[in-house]
Amino acid sequence: MARSIGGRRFNEQLYEMGRAIAMLQKFAKNFTFQLDAYRPTINRTLMDLVDNLRGEQPSAINDKLYSQIIRGLNLCDAVYEKLSSQEDLLLVHADLHIFNVIQSNGRLGVIDFDDCGIGLPIQDLVITNYYLREDRQREEYVKAGYSSLLELPKISEEDYETLLLGRALLLVGTILDMTAAEDVAAIPGFLKKVEHRLDHYFATGQFALI
Repeated sequence: MARSIGGRRFNEQLYEMGRAIAMLQKFAKNFTFQLDAYRPTINRTLMDLVDNLRGEQPSAINDKLYSQIIRGLNLCDAVYEKLSSQEDLLLVHADLHIFNVIQSNGRLGVIDFDDCGIGLPIQDLVITNYYLREDRQREEYVKAGYSSLLELPKISEEDYETLLLGRALLLVGTILDMTAAEDVAAIPGFLKKVEHRLDHYFATGQFALI
């Protein structure tokens, strides 16, 4: 029976997740689209999401948080622009977190390719490790699995932390677009968490799931 590894993320599973990311990217390096098939280019903070954060301040976001969001977007977009000038883009999964990995018969499988697009290799690692950030040691197992097959993307610690921040900003844009009653009800609590996380990032230079 196949099931998401979810909260059962043992270290060996995280290592295999890293290997899975590398295997997908090795395949992507030689991948070409057939006929009129394509995927969007997503090498920016909000990927292919319509930018509903810049321009007019969303009513759900207070002035302080909005200022931090705009500052974070500008920082993160600058990192994406810099990295995109230094390496080739390729097809990436772009949503490879622990709930999009299933285990069946002792093997892991990756699911949910809806968000895949043309981006940077580091994006898959950032997205995976964003959800592990409550225990930074767990990230090392993912990186070790990846580096067993491919060299880790070159990125400074400062830029890596900024891209983790960028994932939080993308999730802000995503939740603001939701219309289901339960999602709308969750927005204030989610934004409060985001405000704590941005406060911590701008005070320390480190992103944390606090």
